[in-house]
Amino acid sequence: QAYAHPGTSQAEERDNVYAMLQCAGLHTTPPWVAGTLYRRGDAVVVNSNASRVEELALQHGGWVPDMEPYCAKEGVAVNVRFNGDVKVEFPDGNTWTYHPAAIQQIHRPGDLVRVTQDVSHVKQLAGCHGEYAWNPSMAAYCDQEGTVSRRWPR
Repeated sequence: QAYAHPGTSQAEERDNVYAMLQCAGLHTTPPWVAGTLYRRGDAVVVNSNASRVEELALQHGGWVPDMEPYCAKEGVAVNVRFNGDVKVEFPDGNTWTYHPAAIQQIHRPGDLVRVTQDVSHVKQLAGCHGEYAWNPSMAAYCDQEGTVSRRWPR
C-alpha cells in the first residue's frame, strides 16, 4: 500500500510520484495513461477557437482570460499529467495547462509520420488551390509512413 499524505487524493499522489520519477529521469510519459497522446518535448499548437479551449479547460483545471491570447500559438509540452492534460510552455516563458483535445502536435522536419488512410480527409486538408493542392496521385500515399521534409508556417 502506497503512503498518502492526509488530505491528498490518490490522483494527486500519483502526480507527485510521477513528478519524482520525471526528476529522476526515469519516465517521460506516465505508465498508467494508456494511449497518452503527448510526451515532454512535443511541439504543439493550441486550438484557435478560444470558446472551445475554454469549454475544455473548465473540465480540466480551469480557465482564466489570460489564456485567450495563447489560442493558435505554438509551444512545447513540458509536462503530461496522469489524466492526459498537457502543460505547455510558450516562447515568452509563460505556461498553461490544456486538455489534450485543446492542442495538436506539430510535426517537424525529420519526424516519422503516417498519413491517414481517409482519402477524403486528406483531400479536405490539402485544399484545391496552390502548389500543394490535392491531386489524385496523393491517394497512393494514404496509410503510408514517411518523413516530414518541410513545414509551412500557419
